[in-house]
Amino acid sequence: MALETLKGIGVIACFPVLELSSTLSPEDYALVSDGEHIVINHEKNSISFQIQKGPIRENGINGCQIDAMLAATLNIIEGLNHHHPHIKNDEAVEHITKALDALYARKKDRLERGVEGTNDL
Repeated sequence: MALETLKGIGVIACFPVLELSSTLSPEDYALVSDGEHIVINHEKNSISFQIQKGPIRENGINGCQIDAMLAATLNIIEGLNHHHPHIKNDEAVEHITKALDALYARKKDRLERGVEGTNDL
C-alpha cells in the first residue's frame, strides 16, 4: 500500500520518478543506472535512490541528496494518512517537514556563501 501512494507522482525533490514493472527494458536499465531518477517498482514493492557521490560542482549530478529520500517518505506518509488518518502520522509529517526545512535552510546558507555544491564548509 505504501508505494501505491506514489503512483503517478512524476517528480520527487526535483528528481523524475521512473515507475517500472519487474522486467527492465534496455532503455529502462539505462535510466535506472544514470543516477538522475528515483526508481519505483510496484511489482517488487521497491523504491531505489542513487545517492550523490562527490560535490556536484566537481562531479555533476550523479544521484540524489538525502532530502529526496525524506520527500519521498513524506509523500508516502501523507498518502497513507489520507487513507488511514492517525495523530501519529500527523506528528511524523510535522517532524519530517521540520527536517526538510532545516536542510533547505542549510542549502540556502551555503548558496549565499558560495559553497553549495562543494566540500567547503
